Formats: sequence, C-alpha cells, structure tokens
Amino acid sequence: MIDDTPDPTQPPHAAALDPEVSTSTLVTPPDVVAGAFDLPLISGPSAPPPTFWPKRRNLGLFTTAAATPTALTGGATKADDTSDPYIGNTASSAYPANMGTSPRITLGSGAAVTAIPAGAPLPALNLTGCNVYLAFKVLPGGASGPGSITAGIRLYTGGTVNASGGNYLQCTRVNWNATLEWQVLGFAIEDFTAFGNAQLSDIAAITHAGARLGGVSVGTQVLLGGVFVCPKQLNRAAAVIAFDDCRADTWTDASFELAKRGFPGTLFPGAVAAMLRAGPDQFQMSVAQMQKLCRLHGWQVASQAWSTENPPFGGDQAMSEMASQRALWVALGVNGGGMGSYFSNNSPNALDWKAARRTNFPMGMRGFNVGASGSITAKVVLPETFPIADPNYVTALGIDLNVNTGADLINFASYAAASRGLAIFVFHVIPSGNAAQFAKFTGLLDYLDSRRDAIEVCTYERAIQQGYSYPL
Repeated sequence: MIDDTPDPTQPPHAAALDPEVSTSTLVTPPDVVAGAFDLPLISGPSAPPPTFWPKRRNLGLFTTAAATPTALTGGATKADDTSDPYIGNTASSAYPANMGTSPRITLGSGAAVTAIPAGAPLPALNLTGCNVYLAFKVLPGGASGPGSITAGIRLYTGGTVNASGGNYLQCTRVNWNATLEWQVLGFAIEDFTAFGNAQLSDIAAITHAGARLGGVSVGTQVLLGGVFVCPKQLNRAAAVIAFDDCRADTWTDASFELAKRGFPGTLFPGAVAAMLRAGPDQFQMSVAQMQKLCRLHGWQVASQAWSTENPPFGGDQAMSEMASQRALWVALGVNGGGMGSYFSNNSPNALDWKAARRTNFPMGMRGFNVGASGSITAKVVLPETFPIADPNYVTALGIDLNVNTGADLINFASYAAASRGLAIFVFHVIPSGNAAQFAKFTGLLDYLDSRRDAIEVCTYERAIQQGYSYPL
C-alpha cells in the first residue's frame, strides 16, 4: 500500500497551476501613499454602495389624522386625500383601504403657497452640515396637466411662525419638472437665503420647517408628505463631465482636454444604428474609440436609445430597447450602461414609463435641467445633494455653449463644491474651431483641476455608487 501522508519535513507539493500564480506579497511603493490610486469620495470602502440607512431626522410630517397644515397662503385650498398617502395614519372613523391621509393642496392663482405641518415646535435643531429634503407628489389635475412647479423649503427659528411673512431661511427650485408620483427634492443648507430679520446663523436653532410651492398653471394639485434633514455623506463634492450622442468632436477635441488633466468622462451614445459604423465621421465616434476611452482612460458609456430617441411606444418597449443596448455595450467591452441611461422623451409626465423605469433603472435615470444664462449664477439651478434625494431621477445640467457663459459653468461647480454635492454637466457640441465656446469648456476643466481638494471629477456611475443611499 502506498503511503501518501505528507512529510512535514518537506515543502508542500506544488499543484500543476501553482507556477502560474504569484504568491509574493503586494507592497505599496515607498513613495506612493497607500490607496492613492483610487481615492474614495467617502470615508470607507469605495464600493459597493453603503448598506446603512441615512441618519435622517424628521422635521415635520404633513400626514396627520386631519392632514392639516398650520397655514396656507396665496389663495390655495386644502382637502384630505386618501388616494395615495405619504405614510399610513389613523383615520377619524372609517378606515379607508389604504389607511392614510395626505393633504391635497390646490394652487389658486399660481402664486406661491407656504404650508407648515401642524404640531408642537421642534427642539432648537442645529442643521449645520446637513441637507434638507421635501417629499411631495404632483397630481394629474390642473388647467393644462401637471406641468412644472416651484418647490422649496422654509426654515423658521423661535417666536411666532407666520407663513405669509416673518423671518425665515428659504431655498427654492424654480420650474421643477415634477413627476406624477411621490418624489423627494434635496436642498443644501449652503443654498438657503435669509429673509426678514433672519440671519444665516439661525440655521443652528431651527424650530419649524415648511413647504413652499408655486404652480405654473392654475389649479395644479400637490400632495404633501414631509420635511426631513440628513447629514451630508461626502467629504468632498463630485463632478461628472458627460457628452451626449458621442459626437466626433467628443473624441477629437474633448477627450484630449480631459486626458490632459487626467479626468474621466461619461458618454451617452445615440441610437445604435447611428453608432455601429466601420469608422468615425463628423457626426459620431466609432465603437473602437468608445472602447479606448473606457479601457485606457476610465470613461463610462451609459445607455441612451436603441433605435430612436423619440419612440412611439410606451414604457415596456422602451425598457426592452434600453436593456438591448446595455447588453450590446457589455458585449463590446464598454462599461456603465446601467447608470444614467435615458430616452429623450422619458419626461416626468410620461406615466407609462414610470413603473418600468424605476424597476429597470433603480439608480441613476438621468434627466435634464437646462439653465439659461444667469439662472445658474442666481442659484435658480442647483446641483444634486448627497445623500441623493431621488436616485431614480437624477438631474443633469444641459449645457448650451451658445447660451451659457463660462461663469455659469464654474458657478454650478462651485455650488456643488461648497455643499459637498454633485454637479453633472452634459455637453453636446465641443467646437474647438470656435475659440470663445471652447474656452468655456476648458475653463471649467481648469477650475475643476484647481479644486481637486474640494471636488472630484468622476464618472456618473462612480458618483451614484459613492453617494448612493436608499431612496429617501
């Protein structure tokens, strides 16, 4: 009989594949800081997304048994609505099937309305270093459908709260493309402005919080949910430099400028029929160029449309086309098709797209927020917050170099840096032959290069992963 007991005095017998496997210890070179090759945006592991719930605190729920805000202004009216409550609550007598009530605010003349949840004042809360969030839902009613609304938050400190005036801090998003479902908007503390005799230092002693709503069309109806606060997640801000349609000048002009500074970019390819070409032309990059940007420069290729940007079909077919395109990018060896994908006509009002979009793209369905010149400087168009308010529908700034100034672009990035938020830029044409327009693009890159301590340029996918939280 053969004795195959290992001899403890001899080295272990090597397996057939052992010579192919290095057993040496990986050592960080002495002149390189450990981890410097992939610095995370947040403290801790860079991936996968964190599994903890955001440390949020409720500032006020509008959902009560009577669903009564303490004050309404601007000619608005209120009614109890049991159709889709923000959260369950006790009914006064008979329990509706959904067992909950939310206030339905009907906007009158279109003037803004302030609503403050009923209840005792909060203990004086210090909201420094936090973001404030508002949950609401726009209903299909109104003179011309849901349209756009202005949505914001008012914060009060001490004394008597008067919704129509008084001293408060306020931040407002103008012409927000509201979805016809519950959604959350995030507001960075740094973007609030003091009114009346209030001072920005009052943020350290907030006792009341309310919603500020305005309707573009008369009769717009809004369900109110709650106002809550959550500490910021990132140690520094994030910026995404993205390009729509993968035009040839993205390769010839833009990619060189990003590579010169070591920045990755994000591509949104157009219809596959336009992308699959033997070589590049003046309209589109080639697949080989897309692959090179991903493999050598760390870019991301997100999904756009398989056959057309404006399909005549509904949500199920649209998601099928998106899935087909994502599968193609994987087969071609490019990455990131599950994040930031979109169809051009996937607007907030496209009801048949909603369920499919949220099921198939639970993180990072990109939308557009196009800011006119001056609106960014005035903080009308604001970056995203971290934690991300609604990762199902993250908005990006659509840049028109014919309209937007260089200051617009830099201001948008600086607001994100100040609030440790997320600024997504989407460019369409990068014409190096137009010196004035090209200078706006390179000026933004130079600014971001000079502020690496405060804002990191990354892909859309990395930004969503790093700042992802469960939907708030």
